[in-house]
Amino acid sequence: MLGNQQERDTDIDQAFQLLDTEGRYGTKGLSDGKISPEELRVFLDAICPQGYGDICMRLADTNQSGQINKKEFAKVIKSGLARDIVCGRI
Repeated sequence: MLGNQQERDTDIDQAFQLLDTEGRYGTKGLSDGKISPEELRVFLDAICPQGYGDICMRLADTNQSGQINKKEFAKVIKSGLARDIVCGRI
């Protein structure tokens, strides 16, 4: 994902669904439509230095619910924030 306004909504939806893994990594239940700190950490720890999950969560969770909803996720992707975090620019 390039982190620009050209991202297709279907691509963003697919990425969101991959991260919304409730139930896949030892947590209970099914996908809940939100990305929890644990779900984000599992993904980011595989590709980034430790601690980036917390930074990303703080910056992306604009309504301070403790989770990232699809609207917040799309904003992070389109703004390039996710790319900057993964590339170590933040």
